Amino acid sequence: MRGTFALFIATLIMIATGLVVFSALGIVRNSDDPAAGAAVTAFGRALRQQDGKRACALLSADTQSRIEQERKKPCDKGIVEVASDIEPDGAVNRISVAESSGLVTTADGSAFFLDKTNAGWKLSAAGCKRQAGDAPYSCALEA
Repeated sequence: MRGTFALFIATLIMIATGLVVFSALGIVRNSDDPAAGAAVTAFGRALRQQDGKRACALLSADTQSRIEQERKKPCDKGIVEVASDIEPDGAVNRISVAESSGLVTTADGSAFFLDKTNAGWKLSAAGCKRQAGDAPYSCALEA
């Protein structure tokens, strides 16, 4: 009887340890990545300096294409025209990362969605504002 009880306790300890380890791995995997915030900061700096080439380099390929389609000109020219609508206003306030997707919010409440690529974090939506209730964000620029 004692052997069975000891085996039961050992099994419970192994299960609890496994749960703690898997929870810790999940927390690490979904932790904040400062590089995502740095991409948004660099994007804002490029827009303030009217450096369209550098700003476009921080956008995903689909987002670059969207600017070119909407503005009917190369991304580096078109992005400067919409800079006031999408420029981060204020310091990075919060970074949330899950797998290869990120959400960065700035002090003024603007949100920026990013995708992690082999070349680093790229913005897929910019100048986003939270809508009322459960409605999705409304973005000035998105792929």
